[in-house]
Amino acid sequence: MKVFSLTYNNEIAKKEVLVMFWLILCSELITKYLFYYTEEFHRIGLITKVIIGCYCIKAFFIKDFNSNLNKWIVFFFITGLIGALTLSSDIALQLRMRNFIFSILKYLFPLFIYIHFIKKLEIDTKKELVKHLGYAIIINACLILFSILFKIEIFKSYVNTDRFGYDGYFFRSWTASYVYLIAIISFLHFKTKFFKILLVIAILSGLVLGTKLFYLGLALILTYQFFKYKLYYNKAVLVSIFTSLLALCFTYNFLLKKIFKVLYAVYLKEGLVTTFFSYRNLTFKETIIPYVNEYWSFLNYIFGSGDNNHNYSEIGIIDIYLMFGVMGMLFVNLFYYQVFKKKPILFFVFFLGVFFSGNFFHNPTVTFSYFFALAYLCEK
Repeated sequence: MKVFSLTYNNEIAKKEVLVMFWLILCSELITKYLFYYTEEFHRIGLITKVIIGCYCIKAFFIKDFNSNLNKWIVFFFITGLIGALTLSSDIALQLRMRNFIFSILKYLFPLFIYIHFIKKLEIDTKKELVKHLGYAIIINACLILFSILFKIEIFKSYVNTDRFGYDGYFFRSWTASYVYLIAIISFLHFKTKFFKILLVIAILSGLVLGTKLFYLGLALILTYQFFKYKLYYNKAVLVSIFTSLLALCFTYNFLLKKIFKVLYAVYLKEGLVTTFFSYRNLTFKETIIPYVNEYWSFLNYIFGSGDNNHNYSEIGIIDIYLMFGVMGMLFVNLFYYQVFKKKPILFFVFFLGVFFSGNFFHNPTVTFSYFFALAYLCEK
């Protein structure tokens, strides 16, 4: 029984969510600067997590805290805990528990924020959140443009390397890729001039990220739009596609050997699969399989290891299995399907993105942005 309780207030909740969103983005830029330009790397993100943690503690005292969706948090926690406890005793219990706590928080953070903050917001407020994502995209587009024009190194996707890409204030290029894909899906559902402009900015900015994840995601989104709206009957669209493919054929060698020369070198040395997975397939083969063979028991195949902190492949679907086993994979997909069942495309993009890439759950910027931007679409 609670000693005291608070009444839920939509306006206060909106401000809290917006504070969290902008804090997370600011911490991305500060972390990026400190990592590349100071001798000692400081995880400024910890300060952001503490502030957000205070908001989460406050949520416990809201009168309607006991949401039916809390069962998912319990499912994930118990499944991961069983996995951690059933790992080989050759790994110290203290280390197993430490890895479990750090890992489970990554998964429970977005669920908690969605269930107790974003989901409760009024639909007009959720729409306003999407506008703030748009403002963030505009700011980042300006930073990317300045970086290209004035050769500002810190706003590149791969700082201090020859690899092509500009991701602005994002610390990791894959984080930027997810956020831009999320923004594009969201902006596509709005018909106003403001959001159409934002859509163009998001696509153009995404094209210079230089990541396979974005290009694959954009191709899937455009393919879905093409068939959903039967654009194969539109001559202008068909001419545009043909012209784009023709231009790609003529610039293929230039793009491959000049713009994406690092990836091309990997392709020549390691082959297509390794290039596609950016060496993650080799990590899986050389690190994950031996780890599973040496430390897993039968129960771990069902409940996982409760560890994505020390052992992970960066291939999303494999990492979910390593963390939660068969049970957890079922829970994760059921939860996200339940949240976005009114918009199957959102679940489809989530599933493919997590399957072909990694780190979806390993960065609060990505998971927060996912619910932040797409929650409105689920109620349309």
